[in-house]
Amino acid sequence: MADFLLYSSLFISICAVALCIETNLLLGIPLQGSGFYVFVAGSTLLQYNLHYFIKTKHPPSDPRTSWSFQHKNTHKTLIVLGIAGVIAGMLSFSFSHLIVVGILGALTILYTFPFLPFPTKKRLKDFGLLKIFVLTLTWTIITVWLPVAESGWNLDIWLIFIRRFLFMGALCLAFDIRDTYFDGKAGIGTVPVAIGLQNSYRIIYLLLVLFMGISIYQLMTDRNIYIFNAMMLSAIATFILIEKSKTDRSDLLYLGGIDGMMLLQAILVAAGT
Repeated sequence: MADFLLYSSLFISICAVALCIETNLLLGIPLQGSGFYVFVAGSTLLQYNLHYFIKTKHPPSDPRTSWSFQHKNTHKTLIVLGIAGVIAGMLSFSFSHLIVVGILGALTILYTFPFLPFPTKKRLKDFGLLKIFVLTLTWTIITVWLPVAESGWNLDIWLIFIRRFLFMGALCLAFDIRDTYFDGKAGIGTVPVAIGLQNSYRIIYLLLVLFMGISIYQLMTDRNIYIFNAMMLSAIATFILIEKSKTDRSDLLYLGGIDGMMLLQAILVAAGT
């Protein structure tokens, strides 16, 4: 059951929806309609299942791609469900939503498929520094900008946007650290490949410190100790898992634990509000 929940990307889809709900709770504005969350879940399912469906062409050795090889039909079913969720959700979107969704869709295609015009066609993910920036920014736009696109921007939204970017950057960099050996062999110059593991961990710690710094600033301005506690606890839990990941590279720790920090943060915020 755990393998299905993690490898089918159902869990990370739940995390994406949870972060969107968290954004509205942080700002004290009404939640979106159900169609919006169907879109977020559907687009996440579509992206991740399509990626692993295309990636897995031969019997691999690691557990996740082995599962994908054995469950091609499951990926196909979830891809179809993802497309249906995206279409159904977009029916209720405003024009501004559709423009941003179109841009994100184009980035997703370029991230997954080798369409870039180089002598040997490349994907965005083949450019290490660009890969982590695009992935982090995409997650931030989907979980912060889309839920509040029609509410007007102010300082609070910008602070949440920056804080989410820092938080997602730390999580994404942790996965790049895990993939350092394979990325190095493939010639993908990710941050860990370029500057080494220890410096990469230092960047994660810096991102978490900046994340906490913004949380301290917001505590000083809005005096909301519950939200502050939620952010501090999620940052501490993330730090603990990052430390554990130095000796444990299992899918359960990464896909369930490190990705699960998104869900944990959302639950803590919901409890605080």
